[in-house]
Amino acid sequence: MAKSNVPIKAVALELLLEEANKIESLIKAQAGSLNVSTCPVYEEVLDTHIYGFSKTVEFITRLNLVNEQEGKDLLADLEKKLQQHLTIA
Repeated sequence: MAKSNVPIKAVALELLLEEANKIESLIKAQAGSLNVSTCPVYEEVLDTHIYGFSKTVEFITRLNLVNEQEGKDLLADLEKKLQQHLTIA
């Protein structure tokens, strides 16, 4: 994945986007097979993933590999997608 000629900031952002996509895929897969609104365990798992992602974003931001606004935007976008799936179910 990381090539020596690719700036580390670009690699960090790419990794965050990949992680966000994995969580979104989990949301979509589970939303299709469960009645999300009646499954607190599912919501807890998603909350744990979102929390872990937020801590990763915070860490990457503290390293100045992405700016604070980019980090906030990534997290807000993922939370918005989660909320959309929870309200659809």
